[in-house]
Amino acid sequence: MLKTPKMRKILLPFFLLAILTSASSPTLLNYRAADAQESELDTEAPVIVSSTVTPSTLSTGQSEFTVSVQATDNFGIDIIRVTLLTSPDGRMGINIPMTLQSGDAKSGTWTGTGTIPDTLPDGGYRFSMRVSDAARNFDGFEGGPRSPVLTVDRAGTEPPTDTEPPIVSGAADRNPDSNGFYTQPVTIEWQGVDTEGGSGVASCDSPTTYSSADAVNIGLSGSCTDNAGNTGTAAVTLNYDANSPTSTTISSNILQNGFASSNTITFALGGTDTAGVASYLCSIDGSGFVSCPTTVTYNGLSDGPHRFTAKAVDAAGHIDDIGADFSWTVDTIKPEVSVPANIVKEATSPSGTQVSYPSVKASDNLDGAITPTCMPQSGSMFPLGITIVVCSAQDRAGNQGSAPFGVTVQDTTPPDTKIASVKTGLNTITFTLTGTDAVGVKSFQCSFDKSAFSPCSGTATYNNIRAGAHIFAASAVDQSGNTDQSPATWAGIIRNK
Repeated sequence: MLKTPKMRKILLPFFLLAILTSASSPTLLNYRAADAQESELDTEAPVIVSSTVTPSTLSTGQSEFTVSVQATDNFGIDIIRVTLLTSPDGRMGINIPMTLQSGDAKSGTWTGTGTIPDTLPDGGYRFSMRVSDAARNFDGFEGGPRSPVLTVDRAGTEPPTDTEPPIVSGAADRNPDSNGFYTQPVTIEWQGVDTEGGSGVASCDSPTTYSSADAVNIGLSGSCTDNAGNTGTAAVTLNYDANSPTSTTISSNILQNGFASSNTITFALGGTDTAGVASYLCSIDGSGFVSCPTTVTYNGLSDGPHRFTAKAVDAAGHIDDIGADFSWTVDTIKPEVSVPANIVKEATSPSGTQVSYPSVKASDNLDGAITPTCMPQSGSMFPLGITIVVCSAQDRAGNQGSAPFGVTVQDTTPPDTKIASVKTGLNTITFTLTGTDAVGVKSFQCSFDKSAFSPCSGTATYNNIRAGAHIFAASAVDQSGNTDQSPATWAGIIRNK
């Protein structure tokens, strides 16, 4: 790194110093005599801070005016020359002796009084001003907009009225620090230029420094006033952001520290910043931070724990150093459900039978033992036929495992048949039949005198029966089609009268 050289002191013999201080010697151009033994390097020019003339207009009977000049220099003003320019080409003028009125040579105000001749024509006149230090560094102007204007109006005609305000502009002390934003206090200098022939700028507002709240499109205004009292204003708009985002938020359809049954996850990001959040930086499972959008999706994640981190970045480039974290576990494996073998039960009623089956177990690779749910539940009434029982278990990630088994309720028990009564008549006989069965009797099969069994009702009547010995048999048939294999029988003699 280069270092700025310190000011060097050059020691000169006294006799050589005397020669060098001669006005005719150009060697003194950038040196100022500090004492008889040494000189100091002086390269900074003095500055004319302001200049005024009072009164600004000389009417009939007036010929005297006073000029005031405020100037500064690091080592001190050595010479100040002020001339009222009385010819268009600037070759003629009235020299005005200047005297230090207040302050000192380094920062003071000089005043001088001049008198115009009676022969000077009416009109507006500007000044030539030049201030220099002992090293002959100088500041000055030959008329122009920096000069005050002395108006001569002895003829009684009113001078042109200056009604136009100065044109004001504001300039920042530097360009924006980052992305169009100032991240450190910024100072606006207010400058004014009066129109040609105007009365000249008298003063401008002091510089405005902004170091307040972060915001965009901040409006700052300043003004300048000319010697005629006209005031012009200007506005400057800037963006200021000196602070990092205050927070970053992460939202997902999965709970923090939760479980996901998918190896794809999507996050919605948010942040809080006075000047506005512009972007985000994201990291998955400890990887490097990369720029990411407001909605970010990760695919193909492996089973196991994961961690996502996001940091908001504001428009000025400040990063939320704390950020936000989100942790979760990917689990895509379903629980395993163990069910009993298929079950067969005999019906005990027309509705079937009540069945209780052994306990069902389930286990998960991460959650361990899980209590499953089965439908229909153990102990329920199962109807005739085959019923599929489905048992399922769900882990914390939402993975659901299931397994089925069958419960068959059958009716293989035949009914029991009875002959409730026998009624005989002339060449006729009637049997009243009853049957008992768990699922209910549907019909009967009857045989008379060893004929083939055929369907019959619960009241079987036979007519035109001859006298003599006869045999009757009946079997009940249940709802499942089971037939009583031990028919109820009757044997007797019928006599015809």
